[in-house]
Amino acid sequence: TEADVALYTEVNLTAPMQLTRLVLPGMQARGRGHVVNIASIAGFGAAAFGETYGATKAGLVGFTRSLRASLKTQGSPVSTSVICPAFISQAGMFADIQAAHGVKAPWILGTCTPEAVARALVRAVDRDQPESFVAERPVGLFFAIGLLFPRILEQLTLLFGVNDMFLQAAKSARQKAELKRSEPQLQRDASGPQ
Repeated sequence: TEADVALYTEVNLTAPMQLTRLVLPGMQARGRGHVVNIASIAGFGAAAFGETYGATKAGLVGFTRSLRASLKTQGSPVSTSVICPAFISQAGMFADIQAAHGVKAPWILGTCTPEAVARALVRAVDRDQPESFVAERPVGLFFAIGLLFPRILEQLTLLFGVNDMFLQAAKSARQKAELKRSEPQLQRDASGPQ
């Protein structure tokens, strides 16, 4: 919906950009600092039924890379990194989708824990890494193939059923929404003639 597009864009892209704009001058004045953005592997590959989410995460990756390039070009001691987790288990959006729709993460991508994301963030700052993928599997290779050979990535995505989970969740959400819409009618029918 239009509201979903606005919400995802505001939370996933506009807010991190504006927050960075507010904190960066102080970091530069102190001569130290590191901006870390949390994006997603969805920012590197196409996920069915997640167009807005993927687009905002790709935008956040691009913003972080561009800002890093600007800072490095100016010789600034301030830097940036972007963390790109796979499906985070135990907490957050994927855990909610898993609980609501009974889906599993695609095997080829796997999951990661919130603690693994936190460790990747600390490592990125300590080592000044431009970006870090956090997943059970070597997803960086998967997306590097996609960058060089988009059609091959598309075929691998289909072969490994990466989008099957998204399809299952979308169907489940649609069924639950239809059931919720029909509840008032069912209640009126159950109460008999009025």
